Amino acid sequence: MHAMVYDAPHRHSTYDFAVRAARQAAALLPAHKVTLGVPFYGRHMTTGEWRTYEDLAKLTEVRRNTSVDEADGYYFNNRAAMARKGALARELGLGGVMIWEVGQDCRVHPVTHGDTTHGVTCPDGESSALLTALRKGLPAGSQENDDLANRIKVEL
Repeated sequence: MHAMVYDAPHRHSTYDFAVRAARQAAALLPAHKVTLGVPFYGRHMTTGEWRTYEDLAKLTEVRRNTSVDEADGYYFNNRAAMARKGALARELGLGGVMIWEVGQDCRVHPVTHGDTTHGVTCPDGESSALLTALRKGLPAGSQENDDLANRIKVEL
């Protein structure tokens, strides 16, 4: 089961919301059959409109302060929150995380489609990417965790 732990009113995807939902899901189902849903976008706290993390990462206040989770009226999960959620999934023995939507992360490398090249958008390179933050939330040591972390790194 994918626990969609985002799109709540106001601050749409807090860590506390993730803890409550993940514990509830793991109590009802075998924990390894549950994934913790994480958003790679932010929602405006008044209007509910959304913006990609890629767009939010370009804002000056987000670039200057990596611990900010609100910018231009939008609430989003910063890199630290994403790492905490990855760690939470592991601590509770969940099957992993489900990302909505990975294409909304910032780009570490240019991507070319046909005649169009989309440039790098991660302000600090790989360390700016939410996928990197999730990877850091996974503890090293077990073969399963190392394999998952390596798959995430390859996808960057």
